[in-house]
Amino acid sequence: QLFSPLFGRVQKGDILVFVNGVSTKDMSHEALMKILNAGHDNGLELTLLWRQRDEQQKMRTTSNSEIRSSQSIARQHFAKVESERQIKIEAMKNEPPPVAMDHFANQAKEKKRKSALLMKKVEPSMASQHFEKKHLEKQASIRIQRRS
Repeated sequence: QLFSPLFGRVQKGDILVFVNGVSTKDMSHEALMKILNAGHDNGLELTLLWRQRDEQQKMRTTSNSEIRSSQSIARQHFAKVESERQIKIEAMKNEPPPVAMDHFANQAKEKKRKSALLMKKVEPSMASQHFEKKHLEKQASIRIQRRS
């Protein structure tokens, strides 16, 4: 579940009075959470007591469909944010690389080139020479077998 079943419906300072017509007066927090989480799938009707700026108390009731619509709005918002992010990434792919990135890439290529030159100058180890000799012998034996 990505969102709370109360997402967009309950605000700081709201008092939950009834859930599906059952009073929450003597309910433990754990029992209330079980009902709310189960109600996410089965339908949920909340009666909230909330305060307006003039401190007048009012009652309001919200249904599971209203909760789902607020979640749908959130999904739409985040889908839009993600698509905008993907567009920015695509635009960045077409831009030239930053100067520092280009500098360090060239530095790495030069280091690799120097290392390759150095490896050509160094004589292979005895083991490498042995396996190279065995490889050449095997290739020669394969050629002889093909001819016959």
